[in-house]
Amino acid sequence: MFNRGEINNLLLIFVNELPSQIRERIKEKEEQLNFKLMIWDIDDLVRIFSKNEILFFDTYNNLNSILLRDTVQAGIKANNDDYLIKRKKYIEQLKSQYKKDNIVLFVGAGASYAANIPTWNSLISELYVSLIDKLLKTH
Repeated sequence: MFNRGEINNLLLIFVNELPSQIRERIKEKEEQLNFKLMIWDIDDLVRIFSKNEILFFDTYNNLNSILLRDTVQAGIKANNDDYLIKRKKYIEQLKSQYKKDNIVLFVGAGASYAANIPTWNSLISELYVSLIDKLLKTH
């Protein structure tokens, strides 16, 4: 967002209730900013959604299709060279972190199951059996 030019408005959305003293502290900083700062908390969201219930429920129920549509449109409009530059940058960052031993691979059950790594349930069962076996041998 910052690379696209100036910011005229910034909206901060808090999904919890925002205590008034914190809201005031944030608003005090607005004078130092070059843009308008708006703050919404859960009370503001409820008020806004209640005024536009049909639109809210329609958007909420179709959020996946809306996000997919926006993502596809952004991809169509994107410059392919930008994608290649970003991809190269990310690959270089990953390589650098790999060399520093800062990367941990997290994979889903499908990858681990196919690699004959125990599933969570079988792992817990094996650990439980080992614990019982150890206790039986000890006592």
